[in-house]
Amino acid sequence: PAWSPDGQFLAFASDRSGDFDLYQMRADGTEVVRLTSSPIATDVQPVYAPDGRSIVYASLREGATHLFQLDLASGADTALTAGESQNRFPAFSPDGTRLAFASNRSGDYELYELELASGELRRLTDSNAQNGSPAYSPDGTQLLFDSNRGGTYDLYRLTLATRGVTPLTRSTAPLLNG
Repeated sequence: PAWSPDGQFLAFASDRSGDFDLYQMRADGTEVVRLTSSPIATDVQPVYAPDGRSIVYASLREGATHLFQLDLASGADTALTAGESQNRFPAFSPDGTRLAFASNRSGDYELYELELASGELRRLTDSNAQNGSPAYSPDGTQLLFDSNRGGTYDLYRLTLATRGVTPLTRSTAPLLNG
């Protein structure tokens, strides 16, 4: 689930219709509205844009998981990723101009950043590990993420300007710290 920036709404995925679609409801649980409806798609991981006007989500369609942006006013859906790779865990930068996500387009799940206005894509990690669940710092200069690059899943901080990575947790047993 995800909170809208104004705290008035929640977006979530549910299989109440027989397959996973996205829904939105008021924060008190009332006025549930179905946002997506496709019998051939599994729609999950919704995140609101900082301006609250759209939601980006992951959708499994035709064997690949891609990111789509749903305009909440018009209902128009725009594909943000394409190809045969799996793209997951979208996260908006605080200013809404960039989107971080995990993708296996290089083999392992690495982190990428999409410049929404230009469509420019840049790879942020190169660890030959599984990296996921990115979250921007409030000032947009860093990403917090999880990775198994040390043998177990731990939390890491990536400084976007240098792409330097700092471990934040160190697990000695096989744990999931996501």
